[in-house]
Amino acid sequence: MLPYAQVKQELLPKLKPIIKVKGENYSLMMTDIGVLRVSDLKNSINNVEDQRQTIVDALNFLFQGF
Repeated sequence: MLPYAQVKQELLPKLKPIIKVKGENYSLMMTDIGVLRVSDLKNSINNVEDQRQTIVDALNFLFQGF
C-alpha cells in the first residue's frame, strides 16, 4: 500500500483501488501482492473491513480478469 500522492500517475482503478486508512488515501497495490515478505508486515494500524468489497473486487480482477 502506498500513499495516493506517490502513485496517482499510474492508477489502474480496478487493480490499484484507493482505500482510506486513518483518513488518508492510499493505493492498494495488488500488483505487488506476491513480492511482500512476511517480515515486511508490521503491526496492524487500521481495520479496512468497511472497504472489503473494493479489496475483493481488486483481487478478482488480479486473478480472474473481472
